[in-house]
Amino acid sequence: MITYALDTDVVSFIIKGNKELSDRVTQELERGNAIAIPPVVLFEIRRWLLFNKSGNRARVFERFLKDSLIEDMGINAFELAATEYARLKQNGYTLDDADLLIAGFCIDNGYVLVTNNEKHYKLIDSLTYVAWATV
Repeated sequence: MITYALDTDVVSFIIKGNKELSDRVTQELERGNAIAIPPVVLFEIRRWLLFNKSGNRARVFERFLKDSLIEDMGINAFELAATEYARLKQNGYTLDDADLLIAGFCIDNGYVLVTNNEKHYKLIDSLTYVAWATV
């Protein structure tokens, strides 16, 4: 079984009605794989929905969450994110804190990150990521 953790961009496209991504999530669940929502993604999506007062999209998101794993982020994920921040910064690169925390969560749990922001995550050697669609 593979657990796929969805990045914020992927979840937002699903909420907006991207059929290709929704179908892929369904296919993976039918294959016995799991879908996880990192806590940082949950935060980013909720703040976006609340700010935009998106009642319909909020309902879509709530339905989507019913089939998803929602887990707490352990201290090790924060340590991994901080270590990656320092390594990248020493090499002249920076990433948003949210991206580093999502990566730390995925590495800590052994999850495969699904993202369309490969340029952000390709700098993190120990992270496994895939892109399911070009949006």
